Amino acid sequence: MAHPIVGAWMVENIYGGDKRRCTVHSYRADGTFTSSFTDGVFLGIWQPTDDYTAELTAKHPMHAEDGGFLGWYTIVGSHIQVSDDGQTFTGDGIGTPPGGEAPLVATLVGTRVRIESQ
Repeated sequence: MAHPIVGAWMVENIYGGDKRRCTVHSYRADGTFTSSFTDGVFLGIWQPTDDYTAELTAKHPMHAEDGGFLGWYTIVGSHIQVSDDGQTFTGDGIGTPPGGEAPLVATLVGTRVRIESQ
């Protein structure tokens, strides 16, 4: 049976209480991970840490306005805890931009995407 994190999730990334950014996460059974957001896509991997928790690492290339490569923006998600009913999760996230900028620390709150009837 697949880990309960497997599937598609609507995720709210909460920074410092008030600042929020919404993303969509996809955790696949093969251990690959995708997060889409307004500026692009992060691709990476996830792994279970026990029956209801997981961790992830993902990357996104960053470019200057002139197209020059600046480096990799890295996100690390830890302590991602899926609820007993498998419909929500919470976790911690750290986003580290290239070039030595300060990391962004976020609380992750996910809700499973469900089939919607017409």
